[in-house]
Amino acid sequence: MESGIVKPAFKGNLFALTLVVFQLVAAQFIIPPLAKQFGLGTVMILNQFIFLILPLIIYFLFTRENLKKTLKFNKVYASEVLIMILIALLSQPIAGICAYISSFFSENVVSQVVQSLNGIPYFQLISIMAVTPAICEELTMRGVILSGAKNHNIIKASIVNGLIFGMIHLTGSQLLYATFLGIIFAYIVRITNSIFSSCIIHLVFNGFNMSVGYFSGKLLENQDIASQVEDAAINSSSIAEIIFLGLIAILAVYIIILLIGSIKRKRIRLEGEEVMNLRILGDPIAAKNDPIINLPFIILVLLYLVIMFLL
Repeated sequence: MESGIVKPAFKGNLFALTLVVFQLVAAQFIIPPLAKQFGLGTVMILNQFIFLILPLIIYFLFTRENLKKTLKFNKVYASEVLIMILIALLSQPIAGICAYISSFFSENVVSQVVQSLNGIPYFQLISIMAVTPAICEELTMRGVILSGAKNHNIIKASIVNGLIFGMIHLTGSQLLYATFLGIIFAYIVRITNSIFSSCIIHLVFNGFNMSVGYFSGKLLENQDIASQVEDAAINSSSIAEIIFLGLIAILAVYIIILLIGSIKRKRIRLEGEEVMNLRILGDPIAAKNDPIINLPFIILVLLYLVIMFLL
């Protein structure tokens, strides 16, 4: 603490830790009664609002921070939207490799959830699995938590934000690909200074997966959605297919880097190199006095490891 004010990185990571603790404790008392009253889809939406949006509201009531500045409610350009859609689609094979690696040490929870939603209307599926996470998760992760890392350079801030995003899912199967996506989301939000950029990519990424699974299930009448789609999962039958997908993933990473570079160059032309340098470098002097690897982050890592060990 400094001058009675909680430092940004400490505050952001503390908020992330609070979200996890709240989810672990309140889930024992709130979710079971809701599950008896409502269907799984409704409970999943309520879960996002209870464990993400409610703490978000409390956070702003308590801190009185500027809502627009913290959540980065700034515009994205039409030309950037197409690039963001491409990034979301290119992220599929990368996330797939991550999901495949995770399958060796953790059961895929997402496939089980999607299987439980088998048979619900398409737009309801998209609302539950794409729209709601794209709003709720981004407002907390790339809004409040990423804002806490504003003094740190873009690489460090994005990596830590990605790790927190991976851990906050509280599953082993989602850790790798959620971390990867979180890094991409955070990096682009820092460049564009707009939460809408990560919302778009998140929405398209999840929506594409759910759409492929849903319509594949319709074409193959006796197969459920879960057998067709996991949130970036792989159904492979040979090592050759994995190697091929790995090569595709490497190519996708390269193209994503080029696409992000194009967004950066456009923003430099429109907003100036000084503005972009500030977003990339942060404030090194302030960052030294406010480490991003701090006590809340360490506790969060340890708590995550304990949860994974117990599960």
